[in-house]
Amino acid sequence: MFSFLFGVIVGGISALIYQQQMARAPELRDVQRGWDVFTAEGQRIGHVDEIRGEELLVWEAGPQGEDYRIAAGCVRSARNGRVELTITRDELPQRARVQMHRAA
Repeated sequence: MFSFLFGVIVGGISALIYQQQMARAPELRDVQRGWDVFTAEGQRIGHVDEIRGEELLVWEAGPQGEDYRIAAGCVRSARNGRVELTITRDELPQRARVQMHRAA
């Protein structure tokens, strides 16, 4: 009986977390190539180059520019040509996968 109740509770919590994560997903469907991307502290890091499922490919312009693959869970908001992240610039290397390096 205990394991059944535990399973129901864990299952309910998992469903709530999944619903919260999926609530962000429609925002990515509205994102368009070229939108500016900003860190949690408001610093522009580049623009959306591509949307790949539940990830954004963000191109950071400049001589040291990199492509970041940023998961939908790191997106705070996306509207009016602007994507705001929940992560800071310092967190980018740990939370976003670097895709490649290319010149500006």
